[in-house]
Amino acid sequence: MFKNTTRRGLAIASALSLAFAGLVSAPASANVAFELKPSAGTGYNTLVTETFTLETVLGSANPSGGAQLKYAVSKATGFDVDAVSSTSATAALVDKEILTGSTSEVVPAAGATQTSRNYFRLAIDGATTASASVTVTVTAFIDVDNDGVVDAAEPQSAQTISFKKYSDVASVVALTQPIQGDTSLKGTASLTDINADQVQSSVTFVASIGGTATGSATLASGVYSTAVSALAANATVSAVVKVGTTQIGAASSTLTVTAASAVVVTASAVTSDNAKGTLVRKNSAFAVTGKVLNGNTSTASGVAGVAVTALVTTSATLGSSTTITVNGVTYTDSAKLPTALALTTDASGNVTLNVTSAGLAADATIGFRFTSQNVVSDLFTTTQKDAQYTATAAGTGYLTVAPSGAFSVDYTVADQWGVAAPAGHRVAVAYNGTTKYVNLSAGAAKVDFTATSSAATLNVENIALESQNTSTLNWSTVSTAVTASVVVVKATSVAASFTTAPTHSTAVDVARATTSNTAGFTNKVEITGKVNHAGQSVTVTSTGAKFSNASQGVAAVANTYTTTADGNGNFTISAYVHVAGTATFNYVAGTATASTTIKVNTPNGTNGSALDVTSNAAGNTIEPGKTIVAKISLKDEFGNVIAADDAATESFGVTVTGLGFVGALPTKLNSSGEATVTVLLGSADEGNVVITATYSKDGTTANAITKVLTIAVAKAAAPEVNAVIGTYNGRWAVRVENAKGSVVSVKVGGNWFKYTSLNENYLFSRKSVKGRTLAVAVYVNGQLENVATIVVK
Repeated sequence: MFKNTTRRGLAIASALSLAFAGLVSAPASANVAFELKPSAGTGYNTLVTETFTLETVLGSANPSGGAQLKYAVSKATGFDVDAVSSTSATAALVDKEILTGSTSEVVPAAGATQTSRNYFRLAIDGATTASASVTVTVTAFIDVDNDGVVDAAEPQSAQTISFKKYSDVASVVALTQPIQGDTSLKGTASLTDINADQVQSSVTFVASIGGTATGSATLASGVYSTAVSALAANATVSAVVKVGTTQIGAASSTLTVTAASAVVVTASAVTSDNAKGTLVRKNSAFAVTGKVLNGNTSTASGVAGVAVTALVTTSATLGSSTTITVNGVTYTDSAKLPTALALTTDASGNVTLNVTSAGLAADATIGFRFTSQNVVSDLFTTTQKDAQYTATAAGTGYLTVAPSGAFSVDYTVADQWGVAAPAGHRVAVAYNGTTKYVNLSAGAAKVDFTATSSAATLNVENIALESQNTSTLNWSTVSTAVTASVVVVKATSVAASFTTAPTHSTAVDVARATTSNTAGFTNKVEITGKVNHAGQSVTVTSTGAKFSNASQGVAAVANTYTTTADGNGNFTISAYVHVAGTATFNYVAGTATASTTIKVNTPNGTNGSALDVTSNAAGNTIEPGKTIVAKISLKDEFGNVIAADDAATESFGVTVTGLGFVGALPTKLNSSGEATVTVLLGSADEGNVVITATYSKDGTTANAITKVLTIAVAKAAAPEVNAVIGTYNGRWAVRVENAKGSVVSVKVGGNWFKYTSLNENYLFSRKSVKGRTLAVAVYVNGQLENVATIVVK
């Protein structure tokens, strides 16, 4: 029994001895699982006032199971170190664990096991922000032989902790460029080469406006944002990093608050077949525009190239079959609709959301809001609507015809977006006991009737709009449709006449294109008059003019226009005239006629659009020694001359570069819209003369029109030499043109004759025999110019 126990003890001792022998023979680098590292973050630098926590990873090759884990601490003299070993990363430090005079000390690990985490925490005792930078080296090791000394063969891991004096630490602070109206300052910050996770003191950034601290925020992963009062344009801002109350490193660069170019942001639907105002066709595609303006007046311009965010909301509950698509992205969850969709304005200051819905019920809403540079639009709410058709009768609601005369009433049927009712619809219209059904074509129908045979006033009534069932082909009333108002028809044999002659203003400015009304033009002439019959047809004509209805609610038509008088015989027509001078309007009502004239004012200097420069140089080429006379002219889009005479905001100027002596340059265009430039050329001048005219309707370069005329100055090319061969009075003859001073050689048969041309039209001849055939060749300066075979006459 004693022997067995003894053998068992010897075996255990032998095994331990072998294990120990293996450990001490293995180099430290083989214990890769044994590691001393920061408990949080990376790096081994911290501020001198802070506590640094290390964690030991024992790994699986430690025979003591952690019982023999120890920490060897080495440092310089002159400062105390507070330290503790614990299974807790927040354990309280032991005050002055390592005294100022000590340079090294071994601290046993507390509670270390193979499976538990063990921490070693240390700090510089009594350190302040002004304390000098120091380093402490900590070596975690398995004291295999329990001698309290780190042996080379024992598992170990050493790290040096650097505790930095505050003034020895730098920081990096970068502000995000702020813009006017911002209520926060944002940016990034970091302590240079410091393990921020080992800093317990509060790390904040402090923002300043104009040098005065205004707010602070705690750093979170190096990103910060602090609330400030709304920033004014051109204010200066900066920020610093502080640990506690001490600034670390330098302040950020000082930034100047960017002045916001956005003053007003609006939202509206793009008018289309599916959208008008706030109403959109149910479950259709439409577009919403956000516009960024630089002012709040009618002259404000759009701001190009600025960032905009868009928010989209809905009253509907979205799902797999109820969706909203915005700029190509389909949303099936109302909560996930964009709240800050990033956009950028185009050259006109606009951003656009293209929207499509599916499965939404009528009266569901979709809202839109745009934000740019802290300026927010009102919430623009669109409402989904089913189409509702409205019938409209052309004219004023009155017609006058002869008894038993034929007449027609024109109807149009369209929905609230102006889209014509499709095929498969018809109008039901009644007059004098007769009801007619007329199918719509492109949303229109003409209904013909014959007036009563005697003088009487009766109504034409649109009693219904009907649609056809595509299966049964039966017709039924569209209950939601709005029928047209009645048309009052007066049958009379009394001839039409003007009871009040047509009249209008005595003068008007040239009408110009506009989008402010449906007619499409400004400066209307309002023509009014009165005839003796309600509903009487009145036609006005004027070549070159355009016409629309009283409200300018229809696109203007050229040269002629017909309207009908109202119930009192009054009529109103809008006219637009484009050519300055005098315009004549001619009117016809039945057999009655009338005419009026109006003065069309000459446009002022701000209306130019077509600038031209011409000259007396044919083909823009002129010979030296001559005078260039250039004419500059300015007209508007209708051919009216424009005098740029500085009477308004316009500007005009001319420059001449290149050859010649330039006369006085004009600074204005006369009442004929013209100016003249003269350039006197020298006899030896060769090259170019460049005349540049510039006009701006408002004096700005943005609206400037420039016209450049380049004239080449060059000597005229010498006229082409010409040789004519002929015969007369028994002689052969040669006439050489444009060759004065040239050597002329003539070969006649086998004979040569040579002479010098004494003028530009020189004749040379010799006697021969009539009837003889001669071969004649003419050379000028050695160049063959003509050859012919002649019979001497």
